[in-house]
Amino acid sequence: MTRFFTQYKTLFAVGSNTAVQVLVMVFNFISFPIYLHYLGEESYGLVGVYATLLAATSFLNFNIGNVMAREIPRMKSVGMKEENINTVVFTTEVLFWLFGGLIGLLIGLFSMPISEWVNEESLSKSLIQECIWLMGGVIALNWPLQLYAGIFNGLNRQLDAASFYLIYNIFRIFGVIPFFYWYHIDIRIYFLIQFYISLFFMIIQRIWVWYYLNVLKEKYKFNLSKIKEITGFLWQMSLVGVLTVIVSQLDKLFITSLLPLSNLTYYTTATLICSGIVIMGSTFNTYLLPNFTKLHFDKEGGKLNTVLQEFLYLSSAIVIPVAFFIYLFSYEILWVWTRNELVTNVSSEVLKLLLISTTCLSLMNIPYTLLTATGNTKVIVLQYLGIFILGSPVLYVLIQKYQLAGAAYFGIGSNVIYLFVGYWFLIYKMNLTFVKEVWIKILQLGFKIGVLGSLVKMFFLFVQKGNHDFIMLISCVIVYFILYVMMQKKIILSFVKLLRSET
Repeated sequence: MTRFFTQYKTLFAVGSNTAVQVLVMVFNFISFPIYLHYLGEESYGLVGVYATLLAATSFLNFNIGNVMAREIPRMKSVGMKEENINTVVFTTEVLFWLFGGLIGLLIGLFSMPISEWVNEESLSKSLIQECIWLMGGVIALNWPLQLYAGIFNGLNRQLDAASFYLIYNIFRIFGVIPFFYWYHIDIRIYFLIQFYISLFFMIIQRIWVWYYLNVLKEKYKFNLSKIKEITGFLWQMSLVGVLTVIVSQLDKLFITSLLPLSNLTYYTTATLICSGIVIMGSTFNTYLLPNFTKLHFDKEGGKLNTVLQEFLYLSSAIVIPVAFFIYLFSYEILWVWTRNELVTNVSSEVLKLLLISTTCLSLMNIPYTLLTATGNTKVIVLQYLGIFILGSPVLYVLIQKYQLAGAAYFGIGSNVIYLFVGYWFLIYKMNLTFVKEVWIKILQLGFKIGVLGSLVKMFFLFVQKGNHDFIMLISCVIVYFILYVMMQKKIILSFVKLLRSET
């Protein structure tokens, strides 16, 4: 067993990350109708406000997860001593605990204007402001979480990162449910419990990280001057992070202001399902970022190109079939999941549009990782700047005219542009001409999946009877993916081969 694990350690690292991300997605799906039942549509909308605040403030953390995942292997590749690496990490850690606390405090102090932004229907302003204070506390604790996750990935300890992430999310998602059942807690107590859970796990994660980081027990200290080792890339990723957050959260910010708060619940429901596509599209990121970085700085361009070519197609072979199945069965999935007719009717139409947008975004994950590893972040910055400057007034008009669908239209347009410009840069600026061949294979794959999915949908409509929605949906899932695996069996063999330890 030890020999098998050693031989396929990369497979286990990537596989564990995928499995954990999918499990967390499933946990969110399971918990959503429970939260909706106990909190109600409007209170659950505050959970969406929290998610928006978390994303909107994340640009201030300098994209630290990706920075650490890249800079730790880079510092090791150039021969930096453990003492100096740990000094850089420790200094960054202290600063991020302080910055995180400051951001959480500022969110609380601005709870009144933030609550005025929320278009509530029955919730009191004072309750919303109390919840925003608690949101600030939870958000403050998310800063070190991202830092430590980046350190784990930079140390190539993806299994440790995945294990912690799984345990943390089990408690975060399900730990509050007994309180709903026994004590009938409201949204304010929900956020208070989230704060204590996050605090406990942040402390545990810090101990865990430093156990592996300081292997040789070298002395380290707080030294602000050492931050210059990572400041160049830190500022690049900060700008990318700022623009990523702004572009990704524009739709939710406009929805919160222009439409009733319950609409954010419907939109959040659709985006929660789409998050599964995002998770699958980013499956390989935590593994590829430090490895792309090492290959780039070790000047192993041939091997880097081979790995890139293989993973581009593998990522597409995971994302496209799942996205297309959800698109075909969007109404049925939402109904089986929520058993709420209003949520299902409103969210299903938005979900179909968001799936197109999310699929385009997910297909850019591997190119984005390569651009980050090689320091080619300008193209990302310029794209996001263009989308923000030109897209904001367009988004405003679209939401005013088409409501939630207008926000989805904006997502499709911006992510299609992001996809085409990103691949154009790979082909014509980085001279990775083999990417054209990969795209031909991806288009062929899409055609096959379209035929397969259409046949399964026709089968579903033909045999569906009565109220056997769940049974029929599960049957279609099984049939669809068994046929897909049979159709793509060569991919599975190449996938296992690719992820052997020598890769």
